[in-house]
Amino acid sequence: MASFRGVSEGDSVRYALQRTEPLRTEHIAFRNAVLGDPSDIVTMREGLHTVRVVEAVLDLSWVKRLSA
Repeated sequence: MASFRGVSEGDSVRYALQRTEPLRTEHIAFRNAVLGDPSDIVTMREGLHTVRVVEAVLDLSWVKRLSA
């Protein structure tokens, strides 16, 4: 055990992140949506489009595996 004396894990970096309470963030986003303010919330149409694209990619990958 004496041979491990002075061993370290190296330098560590700490980042100062601003943390917010999730429910507060959700309420603020809802308020902004009601007021008509622009936001980064995905619409149902955008979400559906993304799901369709992912399904198409998965289907194509399945076909490629079968033909290989």
